[in-house]
Amino acid sequence: MAFWDFVFSHTERKQKLWVIARNLTFDFTVVKGWRHLRKAGYKLKFFHNQGTCNIISVRKKSNAIVFLDSMNWFVESLEKTGERIGIKRIAVDYKTCSKSELSTACKNHVLIELENFKLFIRFLEGNKVARLCYTRGSTAMAAFLLSHYAGVNLFYMIMLKGVF
Repeated sequence: MAFWDFVFSHTERKQKLWVIARNLTFDFTVVKGWRHLRKAGYKLKFFHNQGTCNIISVRKKSNAIVFLDSMNWFVESLEKTGERIGIKRIAVDYKTCSKSELSTACKNHVLIELENFKLFIRFLEGNKVARLCYTRGSTAMAAFLLSHYAGVNLFYMIMLKGVF
């Protein structure tokens, strides 16, 4: 319940809270997402679950939360992401590791995701891409449609190369 208390405490009136996870389908199941959201009065607004692209949007009166999979933007393993940004992924055997080892690995995995996303946001801001959208494709299309590319075809860089 501490997770949901944390999430609900960060919702603000008329401002959508983005919650990003790697492998959202698994995490949402583990934290019993539907049970806690229904109990808190949230209703499903939009749901998309296809391959690695996952979007769950819920609303309650004037509060909204969208749950997104980080693989909506980065279709690569966590190990590959870590290598790309210079943070080695700590691997553990989930069946035999201690709680301490699991905690260390999980914190490392969150660090990789966080630092990767910070780099992505800096890339978008540095290239004056107007907004982050829910997927790599929609973000690339926003960059293309709004013509926010400074001598570089950002649509190509985001959509095809997946680099920043």
